[in-house]
Amino acid sequence: MASRMTTHYQLSQYEATDQILRADVNADNEKIDNALHNNAYGITAIKTWLNGTQHVARVVSGTYAGNGRSGNNNMNKLEFNFTPLLVIVTPQGGTSYQTPAIMVRPATSTSEFQLQGHYDATLSWANSSVSWYSDNAAAQLNESGTTYCYVAIGYSADIA
Repeated sequence: MASRMTTHYQLSQYEATDQILRADVNADNEKIDNALHNNAYGITAIKTWLNGTQHVARVVSGTYAGNGRSGNNNMNKLEFNFTPLLVIVTPQGGTSYQTPAIMVRPATSTSEFQLQGHYDATLSWANSSVSWYSDNAAAQLNESGTTYCYVAIGYSADIA
């Protein structure tokens, strides 16, 4: 049995004296398989949608500084010069207790999702932006003194 687990996916981390159990390895492989499948599913859905349109795919990355605020009156908002379909946000340097937030544009304008696997957050999409909030600054990806990195994939109607 593993002595430690990884931070984000709780995969087995073995010490030299640990007994490696087949059940642990199989459970780790299942977690990895599920994570890869979920990411591939979101990307495939975006590609399928774009292929049926006259839109041009767009990708942008950037950073923002957290300000320590949270809640409905202090929403995080990222604005783009295209329509975002997938946005991933993570703390720069990957702090040990935060995992990336993966936001995939839903069929409706607002949906509930979880940030950091523990905190409910509300997510809203507009034509060229995404906004979200939670009742906790860390869960909202808005801790004071923390720089956050993001990447957004989407589309625009123009070719330029």
